[in-house]
Amino acid sequence: CASAGRPDDAAEWLGRLVSAGLRPDAISFNAVVHAWARSGNVGEAERWLYRMAEHIVRPDEITYSVLIGGCARLGDSRGAAGWLERMQEEHLRPDEIAFTSVVSSCAR
Repeated sequence: CASAGRPDDAAEWLGRLVSAGLRPDAISFNAVVHAWARSGNVGEAERWLYRMAEHIVRPDEITYSVLIGGCARLGDSRGAAGWLERMQEEHLRPDEIAFTSVVSSCAR
């Protein structure tokens, strides 16, 4: 659903996972965050990052990289840089792709 650009479906399937009594993890949340960011709705992707805490799931490097990339695709250099800084504040290490996304967001 994430790569198909259907974020609502991705969110619904995550809800089904929870309804089935299973515990979502960073991988399952990252799929939903990715789906929303890919659709161009970074605001909704951000809301899903915050929902991770409700399930005691810690965002990881992938979560932040997806948000950085989503901001970069929209040309939102402040948003991309802000998420990279937040990533570092959470003691997570950005990779070359995360930094390059911030650089490319400045070029748009």
